[in-house]
Amino acid sequence: MPNIHLLAVLKTGCLMAGLWLTSCQKPTAPRSALLEHTPKLWNSEVPLATVARECSLQYAVSRTNPQPMGMTESDGTPNLSNPKMTIALWGPPDQLTLSINKNDVWDRRMGHDTTVTLAEMKAGYFSPVNADNSDPLGFTTSFYPTPEGNWVDPYASWRVYPFPCIKPVGQVAILADDFKAADQPTATTRMHNGLTEVNLAQGTAQGKLNYLVMMEQNVIAIRGDFKNLDQDLKLRFSRHRDTYDPANLPMLKNKHYRGYDVTADSAWNQRLDPPESGREGKFFWIKQKMPAEKTYLEGFEYLLVGLIDGEEYSIETVEGAKGVSTLPQSSGSLSKYVRDSTGAAAIATFPKQRGHQFTAYITVVTTNDAQNLLAEAKKRLLSAQKAGFAGLTTQNEAWYTSLYNQREKGRIFTGNSEDVKAVMPGNYYSWMYDHSLTSPDPTRYEAQAKGYSLLELDAAPWHALPCYNELFMSTPLAVANRTDLLNYYVKLIGMWHETARKNAWEVFDLPGLYVGHGYLPPSKPIPTPIRI
Repeated sequence: MPNIHLLAVLKTGCLMAGLWLTSCQKPTAPRSALLEHTPKLWNSEVPLATVARECSLQYAVSRTNPQPMGMTESDGTPNLSNPKMTIALWGPPDQLTLSINKNDVWDRRMGHDTTVTLAEMKAGYFSPVNADNSDPLGFTTSFYPTPEGNWVDPYASWRVYPFPCIKPVGQVAILADDFKAADQPTATTRMHNGLTEVNLAQGTAQGKLNYLVMMEQNVIAIRGDFKNLDQDLKLRFSRHRDTYDPANLPMLKNKHYRGYDVTADSAWNQRLDPPESGREGKFFWIKQKMPAEKTYLEGFEYLLVGLIDGEEYSIETVEGAKGVSTLPQSSGSLSKYVRDSTGAAAIATFPKQRGHQFTAYITVVTTNDAQNLLAEAKKRLLSAQKAGFAGLTTQNEAWYTSLYNQREKGRIFTGNSEDVKAVMPGNYYSWMYDHSLTSPDPTRYEAQAKGYSLLELDAAPWHALPCYNELFMSTPLAVANRTDLLNYYVKLIGMWHETARKNAWEVFDLPGLYVGHGYLPPSKPIPTPIRI
């Protein structure tokens, strides 16, 4: 008869579970003795942090699609995100572009404060005037009947307007005309430190770009090394003007909302102000402000700020112009948005010469981060410049080492080193929260849903917010000792507890909490009941 064979072991802290094949024959030695002499797989396999040094990710850089790997509508372009920013690398070789979202950059306006109660709905549905209703459960409409026989939608503004909605931060692009005819490049990301490399070649012209997105701070470093150039080399920050327009809302074409009066909301439904560009000394930036609302009474704003080390450069600022951004694809949902928009840009131009070596440091600072956004940005960038590209890389490696050490608790051991390498991409991105490409904290008014928070868009499905039936992932995450990836939902309940309690009492006349299917916005809990 066969001996006992250990096939796989899952180590979760002090808990170990094994899958065993056994015979019907009793062992000749006590079970404890057999276990004592059985080789321990977790003692023989290499730590994840060590394996990561041998592993890398390779992506084809998309020419026209800015949706990063893991996002809806993506064709697999590199995902360089960190816990606060969604970042994609895309664009043609002469305009390699980072598109950036940040999970607290939102238009948080909402058009309703009150809610319909269950008692009101019952009064309408059971009114004799509505006895012939062919859809008593409301499967074909979001409206409900009043006792007088009218059909109303108290949440029409939620459906008519795109907000609340995440908004694009902007683009960071390397403009290098020498590579207009070059082949579309690939990108290689090292899993032990997050460093991404792209190489360009056209004729005798050569370029190498290293991108480093810091995991503990909202800083991006780009190191460039170019040789044998004939054309200008530039670094461009840009943002298109937001295309939301209350006079041209797609939902107003829907038969249910053709009569919606947007002029009645004119006190709060205005367009966003155009983006601005600016400069001061060696610093240059893009600025965007969101309208005032109940969470940020003076409005919410951000700066995308840059500083370049290693070479001299001139800075040009442009506002209200077309053609200042890398254009995304013209098909799919992107076709409705940014391609025809004007925008603002801040462009750093290097001296015209054959070779260039530089490091650009970039940060995004929001109202959440500081009162004086520019002062905070300068502080961050000067600190990054002092650390240098090598120092920042060392910091990032320490962060990833800590992540991999945490993932040792819950690691599956098979005894095959190739199996470990196969799961390293999942470990590399294992910091991302469930149903997200970042790690949002609702107590800081952050949110981001990976399927909906599309880059280079001014509106998003489901308001770019997660629905809570996605929690089907909770059990496997718990088994793998990754409950940290559910922190968003845990904090959400604590943050909205009082409002959810009021919701249950005042809407349904029941004790407990009512949160609903999802989509709680990244804003201060509303003091009146909500039902979304």
